[in-house]
This record gives sequence, C-alpha cells and structure tokens, in this order.
Amino acid sequence: GGTVNGGLYGGSNASGTLSGNVNIKITGGTIGGIVNGNQTNANVYGGGYGSGTAVNGAVSMTLGNSGASTGATVNGDVYGGGAEGKVNNSISINVNAANINGDLYGGGHGASAEVSGNSAITMTGGTIGNVFGGGNAAKLIGNSSVTITDGTVTSNVYGGGNQAEVKGQTKVVVG
Repeated sequence: GGTVNGGLYGGSNASGTLSGNVNIKITGGTIGGIVNGNQTNANVYGGGYGSGTAVNGAVSMTLGNSGASTGATVNGDVYGGGAEGKVNNSISINVNAANINGDLYGGGHGASAEVSGNSAITMTGGTIGNVFGGGNAAKLIGNSSVTITDGTVTSNVYGGGNQAEVKGQTKVVVG
C-alpha cells in the first residue's frame, strides 16, 4: 500500500460545504510516515479541516478489509467528524484490520466540529488506543454506539466523548 505523510480528510480545506456523502476506505498502507528521518503523526478525518467547512451527507469510514489479518496503519488519531469542521449527518466507522497508533473518535475534533447525527463504531479486528463514541472537545447531537467483537483496545472505551457532550444515548457492547 501507499503512504500518506500528512492528514486525510473527507471534506474540504478551510472553507466549503460538501453536500453528498463521504466514503473513506483505507485497506492498506500507512497514514503518517517518516519525513526527514522523523516519524510524523497524521490524523484521519471524515469531515473537513477548518471551522468554515461542513459535510451535509453521511460519513462512512472503513479501515481494513473484513476477515483480513493485516491492514492499514494509522500513526495518529481517527475521527468520524472534522477537524473543527461540522458534519450535519450520521457517522459510521468500521474497523476490520487496522492498527491505529492513537485514538478513535466517533465525532469530530475541536469546539466547532459539531456532529448533528448519530455515531456508530464497529470493531471486528485490529488494535486501537482509546475508543470514544463521541468527539474530542466536539459535541455530538445524537446517539453514540460502540460495538467491539474482536481486536484489541489497548486502553479505554468510552460511550461518550473526550471532554465533549453527547446529547443522546450511549451504547457500548463488547463481545
């Protein structure tokens, strides 16, 4: 697979609205690589970069192929929402066979990265640090669901967010 040294975004940069759906599928390769001899961390976002961005369609993200023993490597965090950008719909993240050397968030990152919908995370393989059903300092206006049937979470699982509100219900299922 290929290598992306910088971040990966499903939405726009700085400003702009995406009216349709976002579909991100990372089946192999590496996000975040070595630049000038130094490891760079790079995050994956379902939404856009910047408070002037929005995604109005649903966000669907798949990391690794179902049933595979190895898959993508992300040297950073994974967010269903944006980096300060809004998602005005629901988010679905499936982790099949991916090594996320960071945390996984069902929502966005930053105060303006509000998600107006539900978030659903399903993990069937791979390795992740922490898992949050909601965002990282970003509000989720909806329900969050985290289902882990296989794989390894090396730290904690939260139905809610990290320093972030979830307006609806949270559901966590392991096993």
